[in-house]
Amino acid sequence: LIGFLTGCGNTKTLTCTQATEEGAEAKMTFKFKNEEIVSGEQMIKMIIPEESNFSLEEIKELLDESVESFKNVEGIEIDVHDNGENEASATVSYDYDKLTDEAKASLGLREATSYEDIKAEFEELEFVCE
Repeated sequence: LIGFLTGCGNTKTLTCTQATEEGAEAKMTFKFKNEEIVSGEQMIKMIIPEESNFSLEEIKELLDESVESFKNVEGIEIDVHDNGENEASATVSYDYDKLTDEAKASLGLREATSYEDIKAEFEELEFVCE
């Protein structure tokens, strides 16, 4: 009965973020059940500074190209959009159990699947994880 009331396992979320001086932000959110990854979302947002030579359409095209390899992959959903002014983002959401080994490797998740391993891996890449 206790397992049923608590969702039959321990669940938690890890969020890792990173920002650059160039106006790019990355946010990775991972959901775990019993310490193993079950799903996640990786988002990259780019804010175009006023003095930039890039247009919003060019930035959106770059983001679209960066997620091209994930299109039509089972277990992955992609959203690339902009705010119509100076900000564009690309979001890749996935169900870990539906991914192929190749897709897992592309997301950087083939070897590291536990909460602590993913946290350590992204902190090594200079993300701030909570």
